[in-house]
Amino acid sequence: MADKAIEPGKKSTERYLPEKAWAAMSKAERKKTDDKKKRESRKGKQFVENTERAKKARKAVSKAEKRKMGQS
Repeated sequence: MADKAIEPGKKSTERYLPEKAWAAMSKAERKKTDDKKKRESRKGKQFVENTERAKKARKAVSKAEKRKMGQS
């Protein structure tokens, strides 16, 4: 699932996260955040908040990338 980045222009209700964020989560955590996105999308919501674990994984990846690029 770490390679699950969605292709640009592909219509999908699947959750998007950076590859490293997907890799940092367990299979159950990945399923939970993806299921939440699909469930809320069916209700007509375009923007659906990540689960807490997915938020933390995304934040950690973003922070590491900024550090790598020399930003704070």
